Amino acid sequence: MIAFPWIFPVAQTALRDELEAVFFHEGLPLPADRVECTSMLTLRNLLVSTDVIAALPMFIAVDDRELRILPTPLSSIRRSVGVTRPKDRMPSPAASALLVHLREVGAQLAEFERDYESSEGAGRG
Repeated sequence: MIAFPWIFPVAQTALRDELEAVFFHEGLPLPADRVECTSMLTLRNLLVSTDVIAALPMFIAVDDRELRILPTPLSSIRRSVGVTRPKDRMPSPAASALLVHLREVGAQLAEFERDYESSEGAGRG
């Protein structure tokens, strides 16, 4: 896939650092033919209109009939989200409710990913 054009996140973003680490870990240079982009609309347009490759969250692509997921595990890419809050005070009731909701949605996304990987693995056997 190194011969294909790629879309990379802009420099100094966590995903960019992680993607670069994947390439370097595999002993590969970064694709010479790459575009740097943070706009999801631009990224999607490039994906459906060209032969470009991009790393993006699976749940974005799985329901899009015009995108294809390549069977390339990127296990070193983290799947975490953090919340920063004041150390010296408790969150407000609204902030507490938001944190509960974020944890629930995060668990749903993790389950969705496990189910997808299980169904893909079963389909390849």
